[in-house]
Amino acid sequence: MFHKHPQPTFAFRDLRYDSVEQVPRNLVHPSANKIAQVIPASHELGHSLEVDGTPFGLFVDLSSVQNGTAYFFLCSNVPLGNGVVPANNFLFEGVAACELATAPEAYRHIFKFYLRAVSKNPPLISFSAPGAMPKGDLPWIVFFCTPLATRLLPEEKNSLVAIAKAAGIALLARCEQGIRSSVAAGREFVPDPEQYPELLFDSED
Repeated sequence: MFHKHPQPTFAFRDLRYDSVEQVPRNLVHPSANKIAQVIPASHELGHSLEVDGTPFGLFVDLSSVQNGTAYFFLCSNVPLGNGVVPANNFLFEGVAACELATAPEAYRHIFKFYLRAVSKNPPLISFSAPGAMPKGDLPWIVFFCTPLATRLLPEEKNSLVAIAKAAGIALLARCEQGIRSSVAAGREFVPDPEQYPELLFDSED
């Protein structure tokens, strides 16, 4: 269920490697202010915007924040990986969730994109089989890096993930505010296993 008081960390779950990292929500990124500006602007414009000072573009879909969820991606703004990674290509896709009742929608969304990436999987690039939807680690970001991201230089990959974490912090704050607004307006959030059978399954999280 949604926590009235923000948790000090959030789960950062990588579908591709089936791993989870607890990320502090007080993590500071030098581009945090720019990321905060790009989030609503990219949503309004409907396309990614450059995160100043980085080679990446960020897009966020805020249409479901009143449900406590959001979708985002990061792409290459310029050629990367010593020219191997072309500009304007997806590198990172993720979803944010802070409410158990609506989390399955977010998980299904990223799972669909993950399966699409697996179906286009180049030879020699491995993908793990995703486990059950995490239920006990809310709030969370569930994500995967695309096959092209494996061709980034180490410092580029580190920068990509750092920006994703910073965007995740800002997005979860918006999702939590969205839930508060919905509850204040009289909406109730009750997990429904009949609509979302994944709520019945246990997960390691």
